[in-house]
Amino acid sequence: MQMRRLGKTIACVFTVTAAVASVSVAAKLSDAGSTQAVSRVGGHAVRLSQRRASSIRPSVPVGIVRVAARVPDPFGGLPWGLRLIQKRPLTACLQIGRVRNGRIGALGQDGSYGNDGRFHPLAATQNFPCDRTDASGHLFVDVFEREVVASGASGEHGPGCVPNQPPGGVPRPQPLRHVPTCPRRDLRNVAYGVLGPDAVNITYTIAGRQRTVPTGPDGAYIVVLPATAQTCSITSPGGGRRCLLSSGEMTAGQLESGVITAVGYRDGHVCHLPAPGPAGTLQASCPNAGYVHFPRYIPPNVTPAQARASLHVEFAVTRRICYQPNRNAFRQDLIPCPHAIPPGYRLGQSRTPTLLITVTFRAHVAADNHHQVYEFSVGRVSGPGCTRGGGGASGTSMIPIRVGQLVRFQDQESPCSGTFEGVITYQPDGGDGRDTLLWDGPIRDGSVLVGRFHFVRH
Repeated sequence: MQMRRLGKTIACVFTVTAAVASVSVAAKLSDAGSTQAVSRVGGHAVRLSQRRASSIRPSVPVGIVRVAARVPDPFGGLPWGLRLIQKRPLTACLQIGRVRNGRIGALGQDGSYGNDGRFHPLAATQNFPCDRTDASGHLFVDVFEREVVASGASGEHGPGCVPNQPPGGVPRPQPLRHVPTCPRRDLRNVAYGVLGPDAVNITYTIAGRQRTVPTGPDGAYIVVLPATAQTCSITSPGGGRRCLLSSGEMTAGQLESGVITAVGYRDGHVCHLPAPGPAGTLQASCPNAGYVHFPRYIPPNVTPAQARASLHVEFAVTRRICYQPNRNAFRQDLIPCPHAIPPGYRLGQSRTPTLLITVTFRAHVAADNHHQVYEFSVGRVSGPGCTRGGGGASGTSMIPIRVGQLVRFQDQESPCSGTFEGVITYQPDGGDGRDTLLWDGPIRDGSVLVGRFHFVRH
């Protein structure tokens, strides 16, 4: 392994990406100010149709970008919309924001965009969760976000303000810098997702009135409600509860009870879900109607000798990071740019110092990005106390990789002193964004070691 330390330069904070294979961050340990609960519901096993895939030939063309659903804001102004982005044959992404003239964007308010009051269109590389599709190329994913700022801003331009203290006197972690508190009127609960091409309508309640509305393409939907004091689900007959008391997100592979109380399907079938009550919502879910399963897959037998590669590590503490825009959101390259912006790059927004970690290697085994992926994990294992937390991340490659291709994983961490360690593996039976690799533990997910690395940040 080679290691080269870049000179101290300086940050912006935006989505972790990579030049060839980007890092899909699965766990960011240094987050502050929010409570996240993520639940992946597996086994898309129930189908109401009989469609099958004899081979992997997705029917949804790559490159489709469309506003697939929209809904009014409960307090007026521009409506909210959901954009569906078909990034690759077997991966699609969602993006939410305010809508004007058929474009998804954010508003300059609540501390975002300098409170300029203007509408700012969002690029297709911002604001999105992505997931694997079924064998026909259709996405099935459902998201609930609590206390979303009404501006619709996120990423490097937002959200600009933070919600109030949660009920019950539970203190929030201290913010990294002075951030204004969002007015309660400017917070929303947002449920959105895609239920598949067989879904034709959804039912939910707003302001005490029940509404049934048609879904968009691929069963796309978005529901925007005023923020509630808390959001709870009842997880057992005995009344066990799981609650989000502050801003947070729940993501599932099939629709769970909460906001939506019914889904109507093309064949006339209706899936009913329990309505929210004062004590919470009884946990239940609807099957993914129309999900097309992949053909049976037999993982290849890859040995450590075949996968092993020499890793090259670079790191820099920087306030200015430039990125290379690319129509493929998973192929952006981040570089420190302390003085000038190189040709073909753009400057990200400057904030506090950030540790930019880059690990590159030549792939000796191909990965199709459907089952076979490369996994990445890095974290701070020792060092003095750090006011911003040590941090760490794990993820996978997000595009197909051929033999001999230069793979680049990148991650941004708090600029803490200490020793950092990391590991890269080849996963013959996984999928993008589905890693379970830990930098500080043994390899237990069946992946094959490519190499380990470490460096010391003084």
